[in-house]
Amino acid sequence: MQIIIITIKIMKNSTRSFSTKSFSSYSSSSSPSLRWSEELIRYCEHPEVFSTKEVYHFDNEFVIIFDKYPKAKKHFLVMPRKRIDSIENLKKGDLGMMQKLKEKGQWVIDSMKEENPKLNFRMGFHAFPSMKQFHMHVISQDFISSALKNKKHWNSFTTPFFKDYEKIENILKEKGEIKFDKIYYEALLKKPLNCHLCNKKDIKNIPTLKKHLGDHWNDDSSEKSE
Repeated sequence: MQIIIITIKIMKNSTRSFSTKSFSSYSSSSSPSLRWSEELIRYCEHPEVFSTKEVYHFDNEFVIIFDKYPKAKKHFLVMPRKRIDSIENLKKGDLGMMQKLKEKGQWVIDSMKEENPKLNFRMGFHAFPSMKQFHMHVISQDFISSALKNKKHWNSFTTPFFKDYEKIENILKEKGEIKFDKIYYEALLKKPLNCHLCNKKDIKNIPTLKKHLGDHWNDDSSEKSE
């Protein structure tokens, strides 16, 4: 009887030790207290613990994840693993990192276009991102997604609120920092729904917009190779 009791205690202790180790490998000392706006930091700290349904690729410098709420058929976030809160924290000394970020983004685009040549992409940044950890969007231009739900979603990718990579790189080269007028850019999110592929403007609502986008997708002539 004593032997059985001792064995059970050892098994319990072993299981407890394993669980503690697993949790510590998942999160850093700061991770348990992260707010929603800081959730991207987890992927940069420990990309290896996430499934391939969440993390597309990672190495020592960068991590590429599938956007949790994709606004198009293909939507990725490319991030440096080095902690940089936002686009406003970039300095001229980050230009080397930016070039590598672009290369990673282009690699994703090339891979996706091999799978579906019909897809066209943009890669760039929100002028005022909602989440911490500097990240670049790589997003296909079909915008066919159930997660595209409101005017803010749409305008954040189809107005000047979305800045192509080259624009940010040029500003950083010239000025050494990124500073935008928040009032101006937040106003862009309230603009009417206008199609980014044709001249159709003042679209009534999101369901009407989605039907219109579906028509574009089904019309091969509207999709041009890069």
